[in-house]
Amino acid sequence: MTLLLIQARRDRIVLPAWILGIAFLGFAIAGAVATEFADESERAAIIGMSVARPAFRFIRGLPDGTSIGALVFFQGYSFTAVLAGLMSTFLVIRHTRTDEELGRAELVGSVPVRRAASLTATLILGGAPIRPMSPAGGFRFFRLSDGGSVPGLSRPPIPHRC
Repeated sequence: MTLLLIQARRDRIVLPAWILGIAFLGFAIAGAVATEFADESERAAIIGMSVARPAFRFIRGLPDGTSIGALVFFQGYSFTAVLAGLMSTFLVIRHTRTDEELGRAELVGSVPVRRAASLTATLILGGAPIRPMSPAGGFRFFRLSDGGSVPGLSRPPIPHRC
């Protein structure tokens, strides 16, 4: 637990910056898609064009309908997934290889902890429950349904208030 707190303290600026950056990308994608493809026929046309190309199907998969929420997920998930993967990779490299090069791994290894304690703390820190909430926050901000963006969470969209 102490090792996890030490790593969280070291990443108190970098990790929130990554999470906020991914959340901002979700906001930007949701806003752009909601304004650009407001009409049902426009959404059907872009989905039809994307489904017709095998490269799009390989990278993004098949869309789940023509609603705005489905199109936002279809357009933006691959980018947010790549950013989340890069963030996790950089986090693990920072807390494993960099610690070995700087000698921190030997300091941790000199106390009676398991060999994989540093890696376990890094994986817990990288898999924090905050990260999957950032795309859902973008969906809720633009009043889209966030069902499926967070496991176990399926709520209807927030009604517009005038």
